[in-house]
Amino acid sequence: MWKSQITGRLTAQQSRDLDEAIQELKLAIMAGHDATGSAEIDGAMRAKIDRRTVREALRLGFENKVKRLELERKGLLIATEQNSRLITRLFDAKSSVYLDQFREKQAARLAAADRELLTAQEKLKALGPPPATH
Repeated sequence: MWKSQITGRLTAQQSRDLDEAIQELKLAIMAGHDATGSAEIDGAMRAKIDRRTVREALRLGFENKVKRLELERKGLLIATEQNSRLITRLFDAKSSVYLDQFREKQAARLAAADRELLTAQEKLKALGPPPATH
């Protein structure tokens, strides 16, 4: 209900950002095993943003997204580094081609993760500094 009331006051981009932030909060709830089932997850998400401004809800969601993407990127870097040391048997062209293709896919995924992280960091930065706590 809250979202439907404010959606008319948001730009299309702000509405998309809010949807993205809400999705990130739900992902964090699921990853933290704080709730299970769509109704419980939705309730836990609503409790997290209760009494917050839209800006605060966006900040919370994008902070969660940046944390998630940083962890994902770290895992991709480790896997990429480990796979860069793999070698195939001499004259095993089929395995060599497969390994090269796998490395290309991994590099593409890492590049996509970098872009996604940069975008999330920029959105978080655009929200300005977090509110001062007393």
